[in-house]
Amino acid sequence: MDRWRKTWCEYKLSGRGYYHLCSDGWKSGCLFYKDSQYAFGMSSMAICSLLFDVIIYAFELMPNHFHVILSGTGADCCKLFFYMKKRISARLKKDGYVSLPAEYGFKLIPIWNEQQLKNNLLYVARNPYEKHLSAPGGYPWGSGYLNYSPLSKLLKAEYAGNMSVRRINRLTGSRISLPGHWLINEDLGILPVSFVETSKVYKLFPVVKDYCTQLVKDYEAFARIALDIGEEIIFDEAETRDMVRQVLQNQFGGKQLRELEKDGKYRLIALLHTKFGLDVHAIARGVYLPETIVRQVLGSKDYGIRQFREAPQR
Repeated sequence: MDRWRKTWCEYKLSGRGYYHLCSDGWKSGCLFYKDSQYAFGMSSMAICSLLFDVIIYAFELMPNHFHVILSGTGADCCKLFFYMKKRISARLKKDGYVSLPAEYGFKLIPIWNEQQLKNNLLYVARNPYEKHLSAPGGYPWGSGYLNYSPLSKLLKAEYAGNMSVRRINRLTGSRISLPGHWLINEDLGILPVSFVETSKVYKLFPVVKDYCTQLVKDYEAFARIALDIGEEIIFDEAETRDMVRQVLQNQFGGKQLRELEKDGKYRLIALLHTKFGLDVHAIARGVYLPETIVRQVLGSKDYGIRQFREAPQR
């Protein structure tokens, strides 16, 4: 049994709970090349909520991977992934593109507590923004735009109960019977308002301003989740400077960067790497020091990465 199949078998044995399912990033191709394929993916995700004993709280379809926050057993989460993989691969082949490779897989990350659930919901909603595809909440191929937005009520859609079986089959690529109150858009597929359980977001983030602020400002949580799922996260220069301000406020009593002595700047460098996963280039821009100095600090005995990783967290 190869390593991937062994991992998937372990996933299937996981009990009922909350999970972050993240498919692999396909480096040699895309899962979705055009809007009709994204719409097909949206309908596929909706159908998964009917076929398997899962509750979907958030999802985003990215060009070469997808994210889902859901609850259910590990076995049903695995069924969802393999159903999505089968449908996406078949659609790619039908449209003349290369199908997904047999070894294309996923990670299933357990979510153990409320804070982790909050962080993961934010991470998934942030993903299109992080990948420079849209402003927060402005991406059509997922559920992020449902949160604190009336957009879903403005989209033109029809109730599945008012549509013929033949038309539903044409739009969704499936003969499965849909609930009559589900909404289908000609261009966007089955709308997420029909099947995504958004009450969890509103319960965990009762204030819209808090939700929006954390969506774009909780860098540490994003970096930690990206590390867990093996996904690359790239912060721009403005975000890096904001991280510097956060660390100065929380770890250095609100001092300005120019007020730090050499020892303080070197500790700041180490914290930026360990807390946010910033590389040498990003840190150098954030603290206005040459990359050679940053590299020396991270590799030094006094300020090196190992020392700060092993230090107890406050």
